[in-house]
Amino acid sequence: MTIASHPLRASAVAEMHLRQMPPLTVPCRVRQTVRLPSAKERAAERQAVEAMLGTADAKPDARHLSGSPDRGIALAWERHTEASTTLLVVSDGVDAETERRYIDWLEDLPGPVMRATLLDLVEDEAAALPLVAEAGFEAAETVSCNIQGARIWTNFRLAKGHDYGRMIVAAHDTHPADLARTIQQLQELGNYRNLALLGLAVAQQRGAEVTAIERDLSAATGRMGETADRKLLEGLTMLAAKVAALRAETEYRMSATAAYGQIVQDRLESLAPQPIAGFQNLSEFTERRLLPALRTCASFRRRLEAVALRIEQTTAMLRTRVDLELQDQNAALLGSMERNAVRQLRLQHLVEGLSVIALTYYAIALLEKLLDAGQEAHWLPASAEKLAALAILPVLVTFSLLVRWRAHRAEKL
Repeated sequence: MTIASHPLRASAVAEMHLRQMPPLTVPCRVRQTVRLPSAKERAAERQAVEAMLGTADAKPDARHLSGSPDRGIALAWERHTEASTTLLVVSDGVDAETERRYIDWLEDLPGPVMRATLLDLVEDEAAALPLVAEAGFEAAETVSCNIQGARIWTNFRLAKGHDYGRMIVAAHDTHPADLARTIQQLQELGNYRNLALLGLAVAQQRGAEVTAIERDLSAATGRMGETADRKLLEGLTMLAAKVAALRAETEYRMSATAAYGQIVQDRLESLAPQPIAGFQNLSEFTERRLLPALRTCASFRRRLEAVALRIEQTTAMLRTRVDLELQDQNAALLGSMERNAVRQLRLQHLVEGLSVIALTYYAIALLEKLLDAGQEAHWLPASAEKLAALAILPVLVTFSLLVRWRAHRAEKL
């Protein structure tokens, strides 16, 4: 009997084993690049990695490729949400020509580089100190601390003469697997720190737009009662559109910065660097520079959310005022229409009355002519004038009823 596995079970298990760096045997040199490739560059980068590793048959959705294309050479490539990392490990016994060939390949990969690091891993501090002196780290800028049995030296600057950040690591007696995990966490800390700082530039560049929107909103709020509500409402609608566009353009970067910043904090806690007298500690250096950037980005997001809420509330208040004004106008219009209807009804009744009188007048006049003719022929029992006078009331009532009936019938139609 086989277990019915969830369709995502295998990928979930595989995810737990990604990003594993191979054991590192000192001495060796570790180079890593972090790139932000476009969609087209992503495809070209993957093809280059597959060609180097001979893994062209790898699954198209594989996000991690690794292997040893040459003796003493290890490669690892990983695709992240917006970045990709490529790791090159060169053992100490590899000749300079071979190492140069792989370095050239690494540097020629497509996509702009966000971070590039060169780590020299040596046995102990005696072997590390000459490299530290060679790197030219200034004492005031040097970050050095003990991390899980190893000691690091760096200044988090681009090394003189090339585009790599330099770090020296004295492994001491750290187990190769433990050393690999430590180096991996150190690299992830630096990589995510740089990716998090992408949001700072956006917050600084677009912060002036938020300030302008806040200023325009305050001015619009101050004009309430002085400017027509409809005009103010149009202005608020334009401000709301600006805020929506600004949020759409920056929200991904701000949320990514928050996520990257949290990963950096997690890596710092995991590494638990121990300070060394006379040097900056890794935690101190990272927090002093990264936390203000994260707070700036968080403040940018809060300001956007706050101004969007203020615009929404002000717009709702103005819409209520406009609706009340419309209701008052509609009530006045209905009152005017009602008064007009009353006047029209009175006029209609007057016209109906005049019509009845006119019809009665002409009917009696015609009747008198007929009665005069009958009187001349001696057909009438009384005088024509008397008979015509007697007919006035019945004719008047008849025409009144006829006119009212026609009016009532017209109302039903």
